[in-house]
Amino acid sequence: MTMFPSLTLICAALTFGLVLSASLDSDSNSLLGTDQLPDNPANHDGHTTFPVRNPGVSDADKKVIVDLHNNYRRVVGQDAANMMKISWDDDMAMSAQRHAETCGFHHDPLANRWTNSLPGVYIGQNMCAGNKDWRECVGAWYAEKDNYRYGEGAKTLSWKEIGHFTQLATWHVSRVGCGYAECEGRRDRTSFVCNYAYGQFYDDLIRPFENGTSCGACPNTCDNGLCDCGGRICNNFGTLDLKTCTCSCLKFYSGDTCQKIDCSQTEHFSCARHAKDECTNGVNIAALCPHHCGRC
Repeated sequence: MTMFPSLTLICAALTFGLVLSASLDSDSNSLLGTDQLPDNPANHDGHTTFPVRNPGVSDADKKVIVDLHNNYRRVVGQDAANMMKISWDDDMAMSAQRHAETCGFHHDPLANRWTNSLPGVYIGQNMCAGNKDWRECVGAWYAEKDNYRYGEGAKTLSWKEIGHFTQLATWHVSRVGCGYAECEGRRDRTSFVCNYAYGQFYDDLIRPFENGTSCGACPNTCDNGLCDCGGRICNNFGTLDLKTCTCSCLKFYSGDTCQKIDCSQTEHFSCARHAKDECTNGVNIAALCPHHCGRC
């Protein structure tokens, strides 16, 4: 199964108890789109000068966050053949922390979420504000399942009302890193941000996992209903084989996680059509166009 097709990025504000989720729209004829997530008009603080208190995520809360995600994924995964186990990522947490401390209730540009340790990996994002703790925040994302029906997406509302749940429940997410800050003087004082690798794609809003027997796609790596590859990610849009936890790489890349670039390969002619800033603000252009994007 191909994990990541050519994609175009769209983003929209998603409100559920003041939460935000970034997602993607597929377009087989385009390499990428740019990050177009608007601010939540009801809570538009932008980049502010709110004094920040108690920033950061404690080791205890890191465990809470990972356990919450995996426990919810196990519940969803009772009908999922390929639901992956999530582990913590410090580099993604650093970028999430920077954004939490801006005290603005909006997604940051996609370029701000890239990490050197995960080259060519699209990073998704969920946010909430005003919640008392991580249990309440992540629980609010999961509660959107009540608006969701497998194979159809949103039951009665738009996809904007299920995007946090589908990001949490998307099968190919194997890393999460989160940030927290208290924004003194802001109406919704607390700021929670979680970044995910890989982020969700348009098809994940409809089918965030493969329906089937729990761990059916990973009989040799199953951990209590979740496929456990130790947080392994195939960089640069490589494909992970859940049975062996090995990566299949695109033609430009090699290495056990597709981290090495082979610059002898010729890239697609359409790469030249894209502006340079799309290399960082788009989803897959940096992976598919390493020459154009200055990676070679």
